Amino acid sequence: GGGNVIVRSKSLDRIDLEREGYDREAIETIIARGRGAMPGFGSSGSETRRASLEESEITEITDYVEAQADAGWPL
Repeated sequence: GGGNVIVRSKSLDRIDLEREGYDREAIETIIARGRGAMPGFGSSGSETRRASLEESEITEITDYVEAQADAGWPL
């Protein structure tokens, strides 16, 4: 798990996150605002294309990503 099917050299493994400079704040920002091909899921007020996540939900997803990265994304 945690692999990237679009750019295989980038993944959600801890070493890759650190190499790319993705700390907790960066992960939360990407979830909320999106980046590249990934859409944002935060509530920006101007976007109505999908349901948005509450800040607490973004925090929970960030917690999950970090825990899985630390554990090596076990199956």
